[in-house]
Amino acid sequence: MTVAPRRNAAPDRAGRRKQAVALGSVFTSAFLATAKLIIGLVTGSLAVLAQAADNGLDLVTTLMTYMAVRLAERPPDEDHPYGHGKVESLSALFETALLALTCGGVAYQAVRRLIAGGAPIRYSGVAIGIMVLSIGVDLVRTTVLRRTARRYHSQALAADALNFTGDILSSGLVIAGLLFAEWGIPWADPLAAMVVAGVVLVSALRLAREAVDALLDREPADLAERVRQIVEGVDGVISCRRLRVRRAGAKSFAEVTIGVDRAAGVEAGHEVASAVEAALQSQLAPVDVVVHVEPVPRPDETPTDRIVLLAQRHGLPVHQVFVRQGADGTVVDLHCEVEGDLSLREAHALASRLEEAIRQAIPGTARVVTHIEPQRGGVVGTEADPRMRERVEAAVREAARQVEGVAGCHQVEVGYSDGHYVISLHCEIDGGASVEEAHRIASELERHLYHQIPHVRQIIVHTEPA
Repeated sequence: MTVAPRRNAAPDRAGRRKQAVALGSVFTSAFLATAKLIIGLVTGSLAVLAQAADNGLDLVTTLMTYMAVRLAERPPDEDHPYGHGKVESLSALFETALLALTCGGVAYQAVRRLIAGGAPIRYSGVAIGIMVLSIGVDLVRTTVLRRTARRYHSQALAADALNFTGDILSSGLVIAGLLFAEWGIPWADPLAAMVVAGVVLVSALRLAREAVDALLDREPADLAERVRQIVEGVDGVISCRRLRVRRAGAKSFAEVTIGVDRAAGVEAGHEVASAVEAALQSQLAPVDVVVHVEPVPRPDETPTDRIVLLAQRHGLPVHQVFVRQGADGTVVDLHCEVEGDLSLREAHALASRLEEAIRQAIPGTARVVTHIEPQRGGVVGTEADPRMRERVEAAVREAARQVEGVAGCHQVEVGYSDGHYVISLHCEIDGGASVEEAHRIASELERHLYHQIPHVRQIIVHTEPA
């Protein structure tokens, strides 16, 4: 049965929120660029005109951010199975490059002013007013951008927040320069501009490095260790190996190989893998998880467990497996069930292959002694001959009298399948007897019944205290 995946509304809300914040930043940049251009032309302030140019650049970068966020939220498609999250990293890288060029231009103009001096500024109060307004707008915008970027892991919005943080600092220094120019200290303006350019450039280089790391799939700091801790904390995980993590935009990707008990079976291994996926998705959302399952031995796996697993791989049920130390090494005794219609030669060949596999799997094994017997079990029907039931009940009563230690037998059931009978019964034994003694008595009771009743495939004796 195939179940259609449910669409998660959280990524859609996150995408709409990021787009709304980015679009609001576009309109803000357009307003500030226009206002500063007009004021700069009116007052003749080179610093205000430089700020207008910077806001014009902001308009370009915020438009890029808006388009990057929209594109990054597209779902995976045939050509982009991992989604479009890296578009945000590309946008952030390009934006930081433009920011670095702007910082270089500001520093160049500042040096020129320090050397050659500058023209007097008209209506400095108006220029200061527009810069104060710009700082207020950028404070609100930066707070919203940084909060949204942190919540949704958006590098493009983080780059915008960094850019406008630099704008706040540069606006403050422009105001200081305007004030100092009014007080007769003209060199304060270009000096402050150089300091701002240096601070913003350092931050831009740091953000550029983060964008490059994301594009090159560099492992995010501490993310792999956190994933490992989550995986190893899931019940059923014996080991965690070959772990790889990366991040594209707001989404993390994790590939991990887990070791599960090799005796547990495929279904149990799949359940453990599903539990690992659920744990990672609940603690690291949004995350895309690929879990590979490998069967591994349990730390407490015994030689008997290993032998039973080997027998399963060879298609040979085994029981009464005993591993003991002999004078010349380990000795393994076991009962091996084969198809009853095989020849002894064929059955012996199967048992010999199993014996050799056991010797290779358990170093130091000197001998493997195998008791070959016909397979028991199968699908059992209820078409038992009533006379056969009477014979079985009589045989059980007779065996109970002959086997010492049997206090009584009851609940005798007889099933029939493919010409063979399956018998089950409850045997009462002294409650103070040891388990070994109870098993010996039940085994002797089975031998008596096998001897007395032909065509019996299996006899199951349930022991209980008398």
